[in-house]
Amino acid sequence: MSAELRERRHALQERVTGLVPPLPESPDALFKEIRQHLWQAADQGALRTPPQGIMRLLKRTSEGQPRGQVAITGGEKNEKRTRDRAHFERDDGAWFDFAITVAYEPGVPLVLLGYNFEIRFPDLQSPLFVRFDVNLPGHENEALGIRSHLHPGSDDLQVPAPFMSPLEVLDDVVYGLRLREGRKPRATRGASA
Repeated sequence: MSAELRERRHALQERVTGLVPPLPESPDALFKEIRQHLWQAADQGALRTPPQGIMRLLKRTSEGQPRGQVAITGGEKNEKRTRDRAHFERDDGAWFDFAITVAYEPGVPLVLLGYNFEIRFPDLQSPLFVRFDVNLPGHENEALGIRSHLHPGSDDLQVPAPFMSPLEVLDDVVYGLRLREGRKPRATRGASA
């Protein structure tokens, strides 16, 4: 990577991660917001996962985290992208999981350190998955200027992405990222222009 490209990447990363997304005052409050968001999605029919399933999948823990950090997880990380791992399921058959890490100190605003949200699509749709990542500070991607990025169907492709709040990403994962209703896909693999 040239010095000029590296400089542009770092400038972009500073802009993207410099816009701190709004967060509630504590990990418990963030957990409750996420739970409420998922319950509402289930009530509206956007999620097949029922409220009791949401309660089973959604967890908050500081165990195994550095001091002052809390993880909120929804389902199990699923790098093989199989349905046998615990996950949330949308009304269209797509399934997803997520993990969020925040830093918390009483009396200090909550800090979003990192997250990953991955949605997988059924029936060999293209792309097969989309993952939103914000790597923890100090991750090698930070040095490359892509701490906040998304993977459009390949673990090896990383596109700079906005640094969003967990609810903003959930909006995309639960309600967005859908084929346009009533329309055929615009392009398919191997199709000529």
